[in-house]
Amino acid sequence: LRSHVELERRLALRLERHPDDAALWLELGRLRAEQLHRPGAAAEAFRRVLEADPESLPAIRGLRAVVQRLGRWEDAAETLQMEIDLPLERGPNQLAALYRRLGDVCWRHLDSTTRASGAFAAALEACPEDLRALRSLQQLFETMEDWRGLHGLFESEVEILGEADPERRQEIWLRAGALCRDRLEDTTRALRAYEQAAALGEIPTEEQRAWAELYHDTGQAERFCEVFEGWCDASGARPEAEDHLRLAGCLAELSHIENAARHAARAAECNPGLVDAWDELASLRERLGDRPGAAAALENGAARLAGSAAAERNHRAAQLL
Repeated sequence: LRSHVELERRLALRLERHPDDAALWLELGRLRAEQLHRPGAAAEAFRRVLEADPESLPAIRGLRAVVQRLGRWEDAAETLQMEIDLPLERGPNQLAALYRRLGDVCWRHLDSTTRASGAFAAALEACPEDLRALRSLQQLFETMEDWRGLHGLFESEVEILGEADPERRQEIWLRAGALCRDRLEDTTRALRAYEQAAALGEIPTEEQRAWAELYHDTGQAERFCEVFEGWCDASGARPEAEDHLRLAGCLAELSHIENAARHAARAAECNPGLVDAWDELASLRERLGDRPGAAAALENGAARLAGSAAAERNHRAAQLL
């Protein structure tokens, strides 16, 4: 440490004689930053370099490192912009990386979503296939609740991925579908997104019910029953009795009587106290020609009722037998 302090003293003396010597100021800045751990003093030295040589890349980067240590994020953003503005030959990935860092600083530390979105957009302009910038912009748009912009970015990512990473593409389509359904209230686009996801593999169980509801909302009864039944029968799903009963009713309307009866029976099994399930099962059993089965369902329903409601069902059961 003594030698470093002594070196600092000597550099200071030399700078008194040569105050515009950018190389000496740079050496002093590095010494203060790396050896003496004096970031504030180092920042002063780096700024003196830039007064003499505004395009000194080592000074810009050195200044950025120390102002970040000091938590001076506006200064950090300034140094990133300074580096971006340098007339250097650099590849698109390098330029995009600088814009990404600028976007992160503006968003995470300066709470400026406007500047951050501009920086991430500039990164994509420099390198249209920069997925890191694209995903950062997605997160930012979600924070800003810019739902239409976010949907456009989802579509952009799918386009960039092409045929690669089907798991990620499915995830994007599912997010896009939920976004269209819940935020944009666009059922048609939501359903299209879910179908794109389904084309890439089996839809996760937790998403299947939402997918089915989109078919219901668009009047596609057959597809609703197909997808909703798949969810009801999935090992990881936990459908309630009302779900099975609802499916039974829809299947019956489509004349899928045996399958409807199966789900009515499951509804009654899930919740034996649900009289509507026993009534539906009785009706379906009768349509299938299973009079004893229909009578048994009516008797089960009657056992959970009293008075005329129970008597009516028991009477009907006796007639069937």
